[in-house]
Amino acid sequence: GVQTCALPISETREEIGRLLDISELGLRLEGARALRDGLAMDLLIDCATDEDPGLQARIGVQVRWSAPGVTPGRFESGLRVKAMVSKDAEALKGLYARLATAAKG
Repeated sequence: GVQTCALPISETREEIGRLLDISELGLRLEGARALRDGLAMDLLIDCATDEDPGLQARIGVQVRWSAPGVTPGRFESGLRVKAMVSKDAEALKGLYARLATAAKG
């Protein structure tokens, strides 16, 4: 399934969208609302594997752009990765590899 992202807003975890794609430099989300340009936040990304179903990566991101999405009433946002710790980078690398494999299959 497609991974979801949650944003800790004063530690309430609001789901802000689903991950459309991810690279080393950033990610693209689809959500119910546009995100403000320049907004900095921490995202929790579900990186679950069979071995570790609860695996999440926490990354600091900044919103680069938001625009109406392909789906009516939805918005796409581009986020640049600003900060993450190495264990989260490893979790994201695994997710990135699995998504790339799924896209080929």
